[in-house]
Amino acid sequence: MAIRPRSQIVQPGDSVRLRVLFRGSDGQPTDLDAFPALTIVGPAGGVVTGPTSAGVFREAIGIYGFEYDVGLMPEIGVWRDIWQGTLNGFDVISEFQFV
Repeated sequence: MAIRPRSQIVQPGDSVRLRVLFRGSDGQPTDLDAFPALTIVGPAGGVVTGPTSAGVFREAIGIYGFEYDVGLMPEIGVWRDIWQGTLNGFDVISEFQFV
């Protein structure tokens, strides 16, 4: 069992470290007004986690993370992680993929 970045193929029993970077209007990393909510969608299109801020951690200014355990029998295919938050009162959303 390993903790892998989203750029690597995740194997059964692994965890994937999901990260997001939010930037302000000046292009610099900036924290959101509150911790972002994360939704993880499986390859079949069903929501498997979230939306939730539980387990989300702050790594640095504007950088948030979450470790997701894919389990021993994960769905095979492309997963999506969707991050939602508020920055200076405006809704922001970022979406990524992992396999």
